[in-house]
Amino acid sequence: GAHASIPMYVRNPHSLPMQQLAELGAAGALLLLGFLAALGYAAVRRLRAGPLPDTGVLIGVAVAGGLAATVDWTWQFPACFAPVVVAAALLMAAAPGRAVGRSAPAAALVAILGVASIAAAGALALGELRLEQSRSAAAEGRIETSFERARQANEVLPFASKPYLQLALLEELEEDYGQALDYLDDARERDEGDWRLALLESRIRLLSGDDPGSQAAYERAGRFSPLAARLRDEVDD
Repeated sequence: GAHASIPMYVRNPHSLPMQQLAELGAAGALLLLGFLAALGYAAVRRLRAGPLPDTGVLIGVAVAGGLAATVDWTWQFPACFAPVVVAAALLMAAAPGRAVGRSAPAAALVAILGVASIAAAGALALGELRLEQSRSAAAEGRIETSFERARQANEVLPFASKPYLQLALLEELEEDYGQALDYLDDARERDEGDWRLALLESRIRLLSGDDPGSQAAYERAGRFSPLAARLRDEVDD
């Protein structure tokens, strides 16, 4: 981040709320709080509906899973967090005895949002898979396959900077520095605050013989993050 003081890249914090804050800021925190409020209301509603044998189990699973997600990245593992999601969904289902007609519009909206969320999550997972395949292929010297997987990731995640960053690295490997810089521009449009893009640009411009441009990009990286100067040698290796 721009204010980091430790020369280490952290992919996932050990806390779902902290990750929401880091990635989405106040909007992410509000979304998470809104979900928790809705879940709490649903739990109270089910408790008021009468003694149901499954209510206590569902609440216990949801609470345990939520507490675990605040101190570790259990939500990254389907085997750990899928039961929590299922329990939350069952808790938020219509309470017994409620008129079906009155809850049908809300149920339809929830179903639509659920399908959209699943599709978005699937796209993210597929994009990350393609990027990992691209990196593995590049490490094995299969450059054409690596390009193909990176382009597939870009098709799945056109709004993300990572596929463009991977394509820039591949073009750098092929010594097509002009195209690599073009891909870096595309990545920067999607993530202006990533100082690592400026640091990589500095390296590519240096390799292409553009010393003034390399120095300018390096200084820009330093303005983004105080760690840029300490990590430049590491990036150059």
